[in-house]
Amino acid sequence: MTSGLLLIEVFLSFCQNIDDSVAVPYAPRIAKDIGPFLPVTSEDTLTLVLETLAVVVQIDDGKWITEDLARALVVAILDVWMKNNKDPIFISIMTDVVESLASSPAPGVYPAVVQQALPPLSNAISTYTTNDSGIAAAAIDLVNSIVEGAPDAGLGDGFIAMLAPSLFGCLASAEDRDAIQVRLPLLRLRLPNSTDIV
Repeated sequence: MTSGLLLIEVFLSFCQNIDDSVAVPYAPRIAKDIGPFLPVTSEDTLTLVLETLAVVVQIDDGKWITEDLARALVVAILDVWMKNNKDPIFISIMTDVVESLASSPAPGVYPAVVQQALPPLSNAISTYTTNDSGIAAAAIDLVNSIVEGAPDAGLGDGFIAMLAPSLFGCLASAEDRDAIQVRLPLLRLRLPNSTDIV
């Protein structure tokens, strides 16, 4: 694993210090190589791996990202999120990655991110309990990152229909509604522009 982490550090340095036009040919391979590190990385080194992925998916605004790669990265991110959903640093970096994936202008990438991420995130929001409100709050943060990265055309068919029941159920049962509602500003801003409201 030590040689793998050294490689991750090289990827990070390479991607941060080189022009996008030079990095684009390498970006898909780097992203594919980083993905498998996510679920097996210890908490001590997870920040480095996530930061590297965050930098890589921003290369050339993610125009090179494919649907399959987006799906694989979302699965890996959600796997890490399920194990580390209380760490604000990890959540912050993961939301950056998900937003970058969602904002990729490559054909089919935004719908792939939504299809892969929204069902488990909606489920996490719907399982809100007063004992563990952090999971729902972190899931709402990730949903907000998808909303932030959404194309100008809107959130897409079925987005609100899938999210609304779990979100409103969470709000109805939350003891500390402020903790949940503070995470909703992006969603509130996008709802009036959406054509898929239930």
